[in-house]
Amino acid sequence: MWLLTLIIAIGAVSVVVSTTAAQSGSQFEIEYSGSGTDGPSPFSQDLSVQTVDGETFELGPESEYTVRVVKPATGEQVTLPLQNATQTYTVSDLSVNPGNLIEGQTQMTVSGPETTAFPDVSVQGDLGMFESETFAAYEVQIVDQNGNPVATTEPRTRGVLYEVDIEYNGSTIAISRDPEVNPDWYVELEQNVSGSAANEKILEFRNQGGTDYFVASVENTEFNESRTFGIGIYKDEPGPDEFAPDDLVISPFLLEITDEQRVSGPVGNQSQPGSPLSGSAGEFDDDGDGTITASELGNAVNSYGQGELTASELGDVVTVFGQS
Repeated sequence: MWLLTLIIAIGAVSVVVSTTAAQSGSQFEIEYSGSGTDGPSPFSQDLSVQTVDGETFELGPESEYTVRVVKPATGEQVTLPLQNATQTYTVSDLSVNPGNLIEGQTQMTVSGPETTAFPDVSVQGDLGMFESETFAAYEVQIVDQNGNPVATTEPRTRGVLYEVDIEYNGSTIAISRDPEVNPDWYVELEQNVSGSAANEKILEFRNQGGTDYFVASVENTEFNESRTFGIGIYKDEPGPDEFAPDDLVISPFLLEITDEQRVSGPVGNQSQPGSPLSGSAGEFDDDGDGTITASELGNAVNSYGQGELTASELGDVVTVFGQS
């Protein structure tokens, strides 16, 4: 709000008149909302936001507002003004996919009380901020014509350009694991087995640091190899009724088992059947439980002493032992 004060001289008397005028544009807040993923591989998670309490704002030629994405860790930013827009949109929800922007598909989804539209945007800034790492935290901002933020989300980690490779041998499934995946994150396979509107959790993958794949047995589960499925990578295990939990990082979808992905032996570079570990650690995971015990470490030390294992390979076994 701004205050206008006028001093009007009437004869010998000065009269002070005060009035107020509203600042252009209503005040509003935005927050992250449930988001989808664009694919096929590589997959990128949408940056989807909504206004709080159903408030709206405008984007378009008659609006002073623009969308900006910021990477707080580096200060990099990309601004996305509407391009060649002939209409001003009343917006309560918007979504943009970084992977699509990188591929030159420069559309934004905007929704309001009465309509959903897909206007083109121009890209101002370096899209390389999305490509330098698979997982990073991003803020979405609504900025005014001077570049000042008027509404900002909290930072939220999202996956961009996540490559998915699948191996399946009929009893065990392996999904490629990006080296940037935090070992503390929760990973599950999701599939629609009941005919409901959404996929359901079928099984949990072991998320072992230093491995190339998430691996899990499908035996005694409801997994149907003839149907499409997805995986969900979360910072923490979601509750059973959470449709779009805050901890979602990325959710590749419409995955399927093809003839090329079927193998006859161990999957996911496993050296021991059933072991999710790769490399020298997998060679000494005798029970295939994804950990290295003191006995298994002792076997590796003996192999090193006999010249059958290099110092680097022994180091890999020791690292997994320390994490077990």
